[in-house]
Amino acid sequence: MVNGDLTIDNASLLSFADIGSQPGQFVQDTTVFAMINYTGTWNGGTFTYNSQPLADGSRFFVDGQMWEIDYNATTGGLNYTADYQPSSSFVTVTAVPEPSTYVMLAIAAGLGLAAARRRRRQAA
Repeated sequence: MVNGDLTIDNASLLSFADIGSQPGQFVQDTTVFAMINYTGTWNGGTFTYNSQPLADGSRFFVDGQMWEIDYNATTGGLNYTADYQPSSSFVTVTAVPEPSTYVMLAIAAGLGLAAARRRRRQAA
């Protein structure tokens, strides 16, 4: 937790020691982890992971799991919630669903829409 402004020196290294040791075992899609909670403003500095700068909204892989970083999130994850300060911002990483998840959701929505149209035609 940072009580005040968040200053990140560009090229500060980001490390994930525990999060990717066994992919898929405890991380569900859209899981959010708060890495930093701060009450002031963010200076715009970014972390680097695997020699790649992580701009706000960047996506990156840790042991096969895709993550997205947000330096100015308005809500934190489910970790360290007792330490969250009122009216604060967060640096978070969010597990990104595999593209196949979106495809399956789109197919399910399309099938539901087609069934609804079929029922309307039969009722008319």
